Amino acid sequence: MNSTYKTSLEKLRNERLKALFQTLEVIFKSVEIDFYFLGAFAKDIWNSIYDLPSNRMTKDIDIAVLVPDKGKFEILCDLMIESGRFTGVKNNQVKFIFDQAVEIDIIPFGGYDIFQDKNLTDLVTYAMLPDSGFEVVYQQGLDAVDFDDVFQFKVCSLPSIVLLKFLAYENVPEYRVKDLKDIFHILTHYFDVADDTIYAEHLDLFDDENFDTIRVAARVMGRTMQPMLNQNKKIKAKVVGLLAEDEQLERMAIHMVAGSDIMVSTSQEWLYQLYLGILDDWQ
Repeated sequence: MNSTYKTSLEKLRNERLKALFQTLEVIFKSVEIDFYFLGAFAKDIWNSIYDLPSNRMTKDIDIAVLVPDKGKFEILCDLMIESGRFTGVKNNQVKFIFDQAVEIDIIPFGGYDIFQDKNLTDLVTYAMLPDSGFEVVYQQGLDAVDFDDVFQFKVCSLPSIVLLKFLAYENVPEYRVKDLKDIFHILTHYFDVADDTIYAEHLDLFDDENFDTIRVAARVMGRTMQPMLNQNKKIKAKVVGLLAEDEQLERMAIHMVAGSDIMVSTSQEWLYQLYLGILDDWQ
């Protein structure tokens, strides 16, 4: 893990989180399975840490679980049901409802060669592939977050969230436009979030005559994604390919700024700077 941060359950505005965290902690420790929070819930956690405005608050929680085989995953699912706090969802082995109120997706990764099960959801099948990004995020893209000094869990870093959202969009762009809106939200606030690192390690970007904080933030985002992307050539090729083609970049930029007063050309430049950051030889 990279760093440790603090937040409070109150900021996440979900009264059932304390009970959920207590239950998850017991179950995952008993079966010795590691996990991390990702997706919209991870983004909400970062919003709470930095007091950022939220463009949409999620009621669902995605959890990536590192499992070596299908049997271990089935044991985990059985324990969740046996706890009495979770109920399963018909025709979906990975979706559970906690206390009849909070929707949880348990997404296995790390055993993709074993999990060729056509009955699993498309999301799970995607997570099991070696180039889905879940494993490289686990290796290089997690931070620890303390909740009220009571719970500590692993959470996708903001660059990891952006990486997974690019990969999800690349996989099924017609269904993942909302991921681009989330990337837009993250980029517009990333300079303030990462300002200490930016001033300490990326001062070369301040010499640009077209200096703009969001352009710099996007470039730093790309640089920060490098360690994850360099672990897997297929993942890097996917993301670079997504950002290298002008027409595709423009389509993404249009979706990113829809409903805002930001010009498409501006958001296209942000994406281009992120692309340059991925390719930078800067360290």
